[in-house]
Amino acid sequence: MKKRCVMVVAICVMGIISMTACKQEEAANPTQSTAVESTVSDKVPDPTTPELEVISVYNLEDGDKGIHKSMDAIDALDPNLLLNKLVEYKVVSENTEIVNFNEDGEKGNLELKGLDMSDNRTIVAVANTFIENYELYSIAITVDGKKLGDEIILDKDYKNTLK
Repeated sequence: MKKRCVMVVAICVMGIISMTACKQEEAANPTQSTAVESTVSDKVPDPTTPELEVISVYNLEDGDKGIHKSMDAIDALDPNLLLNKLVEYKVVSENTEIVNFNEDGEKGNLELKGLDMSDNRTIVAVANTFIENYELYSIAITVDGKKLGDEIILDKDYKNTLK
């Protein structure tokens, strides 16, 4: 009888010790549900944050490999802000300026000053950036008074397509 009492007491003591250890482990490592609840409340959007316009910026790959598209954001869809992004991505130099930009339906006209045209990919990157963001079919680009073609269409294969 004493042996049974000793065993029952021993089992109870071991149960208490294991419960205490589990509670300490839970306190040290919160469960996933607790972590999820705290991160969900942290993700509430700030209503004072200004809305940004998501844009595509075509930029040059290293070497002569072509161009690729990056996603970015600007305050509003504005040709000068697009040009600033092209400068930021080192597609065009800081000396490049927009003389005029207008769009008529699916066709745009872009007149630039100071664009370095030594790399044909630069023209394609500029054309693709404006065509995609303004949802144009084609764009006519004039650089320093020289027209590059009647229309340039979106060129996902990165070959300058002049018509």
